[in-house]
Amino acid sequence: MRLALSATLSIVGFCQAVPAANLPPVNDGGVMFAAATNDVVPTDRVNEPFDSLHVPAPEGPLWVKFRDLRSLVRAEVEKASNCRQNPDKCHPSWIPYGAIIDKARTQDGRERIETVNRGVNNALQFQSDYSQYRQMDKWVSPLATFQTGRGDCEDFATAKFVALRAAGMPFEDLWLMLGFDKAIRQHHMVPVVRLEGRWLVLENRTMVMFEDKDYPNFDPLFLINHEGVRQFRRAADSFTIKSLLGGGKD
Repeated sequence: MRLALSATLSIVGFCQAVPAANLPPVNDGGVMFAAATNDVVPTDRVNEPFDSLHVPAPEGPLWVKFRDLRSLVRAEVEKASNCRQNPDKCHPSWIPYGAIIDKARTQDGRERIETVNRGVNNALQFQSDYSQYRQMDKWVSPLATFQTGRGDCEDFATAKFVALRAAGMPFEDLWLMLGFDKAIRQHHMVPVVRLEGRWLVLENRTMVMFEDKDYPNFDPLFLINHEGVRQFRRAADSFTIKSLLGGGKD
């Protein structure tokens, strides 16, 4: 996504730290990615995030990012297993991540999701990719993120996704969602989790878990999980989505 996204990044930025006060008001009322292909997934889905239809995204930079991230996560499975068996021999920064997963495994429902959301938010500090890696858009694995203790929105989101899956959350109830925050004019990634028929958005900017219907300033563009990359059909013709897929002028 690095080159294709550069034009959009120069205009709106991506995944910057934003005060929770800028988020919409609340209505009171993760072990590894499985094999993914470009195969068409049945379109008779119901109860999807934002009640929107989505279709397989065409090949492009986001697919490359997804496959690279999947490979990184897969490579960490053995490391994580060895760390659990020999905690004295693994990197100290990995132990808190394992503790979050272990605690979440003993829970279910909203309690499990809150444990992961709060645990990751409390363990990591926001830092942009450029500040940390001198790259505009670098996706890294959860253990790599915990090793530095810092990350941007996709690092928080990936760590939560993998932790929830490791804690027993079904793949069909998990997505990474990439979209555009219209209130602050920036691209943003969050995990969304289905609980009792409702989709919860897990922010890195606040501990509050929003329902998708209470997240009006967010324009969803892509979904990513074990199936690969999918795009929201209603956004498929926008300039932004073409840029992210590598079809923009630059």
